[in-house]
Amino acid sequence: MREVISGHRTRIAVLLGAALAFRLFLAISFPHVGGDSPIYEAYARNLLRYGVYSHLEAQDHQPPAPSMIRAPGYPLFLAAIFAVAGERNETAVRVVQAVLDTFTCLLIALMVFELSSGEEAQRKRLAHGSLLLAAVCPFVANYSASILSEVPTTFFLTAATLLAVRALKNSGPQRRWFFCGLLTGVATLFRPESGLWVVAVGLLLELREGARRRWRPALVGSALMAVGLMVALSPWTVRNLVTLKQFQPLAPVYAQDPEEFVPRGYFDWCRTWLWRFREVDAFIWTVEETDIPLDSLPATATDDPRQRDQILDLLRRHNESHSLDRFSDSEFEAIARERIHRHPVRYFIFLPALRTLALWFTPRVEVLPLEGRLLPFAAAWENDPRDFLFTLLLFTVNLVYVALALVGTWRIFKIYPSSDSAQLLGAYLFLSLICLRTIFFAYFAFPEPRYMVEVYPEVIGLAAFSFAPHAA
Repeated sequence: MREVISGHRTRIAVLLGAALAFRLFLAISFPHVGGDSPIYEAYARNLLRYGVYSHLEAQDHQPPAPSMIRAPGYPLFLAAIFAVAGERNETAVRVVQAVLDTFTCLLIALMVFELSSGEEAQRKRLAHGSLLLAAVCPFVANYSASILSEVPTTFFLTAATLLAVRALKNSGPQRRWFFCGLLTGVATLFRPESGLWVVAVGLLLELREGARRRWRPALVGSALMAVGLMVALSPWTVRNLVTLKQFQPLAPVYAQDPEEFVPRGYFDWCRTWLWRFREVDAFIWTVEETDIPLDSLPATATDDPRQRDQILDLLRRHNESHSLDRFSDSEFEAIARERIHRHPVRYFIFLPALRTLALWFTPRVEVLPLEGRLLPFAAAWENDPRDFLFTLLLFTVNLVYVALALVGTWRIFKIYPSSDSAQLLGAYLFLSLICLRTIFFAYFAFPEPRYMVEVYPEVIGLAAFSFAPHAA
């Protein structure tokens, strides 16, 4: 850090001050409460009031029953802030997140400095450029305004990536890999898919050391990362085993408590057609809560009139009681299998490709007071010109960052021809983290653009190299 700041304290202070001011502006001007926010806050309040990890309401002044539908990282984060600032003080949470995300900007600059080469002045210019890109980027900053886990998750994963960059660049102490795993484990306690980080870095480490015929450093480094990850997850795992009699090292996939029914058949049917966030909002988050909008069911959700009639009948039954019984769920599961068997290419290739587009090429307005509609252009403009212009602006900004990242990747491969250079290793690391996370959510989960926020620091890091001189 000293190398980046040395001789440029004023510039760094101005950039960090601008980053913080931007995030505080978003946090205060556009406060957001997501669908998961009340659950996180309920956990935090019960921890403070009863010392019980639960989102359930207390009955007859008795402590609530323990539960595990969310991992404990973010509730503990909220509880710590509430303990100091007072319960339900969401403004304090937003301010803390704004500060934390400002530090993430500094971590990005440090990553770029580590990866660049050449004269120190050139390396500093690249690091400062990445700090500027991070400071004005709205796509992690806007989550400072939301009571969701994206900001602290991104901070811990970026810190782990910085450590990994240093470990890959310099053959230093192997214990660095333990701390990489430990930081990733902490991030996993905020968002469970963060454990993918260890997989991506472990594969890169094995490939690099394997190419050198040095298997021992690769195996030791991977083992230390795994140990660090398990150390971070062990208290949560032991708690679930002792309190709930469940071996659950992560948060449950469907956010369910033990013995709670999950309509997996319905979700499997949704995966045979759903690829946009608006469909997630209408058909996933409403299930067993409110009516599912039958008139919004797209033609692609069914293969023929018979199947459509069957689906509509099942959805009407759901809307009558706001629940799905096991029989209805088994019918959804049978329809899902039938559709996958009929159209495997659509299910395994076409839909994941569409989800990838939805994850990356989006206005990213989920936590802003915008409708976020761009198509059709004429109708979106007529409906609300101001909303349309802001949405178009954010879409364009996202496109610019992704384009700069692609250009930066190309320049890294062009400028640093050595296959074992630190810059190429860093590019491979960033790309592996981005690609693995994208593949996971394109195939195994529902496409919410916020799931890509955690790898936006890597996007910014690659984008910085689009401005690298030929001899960076």
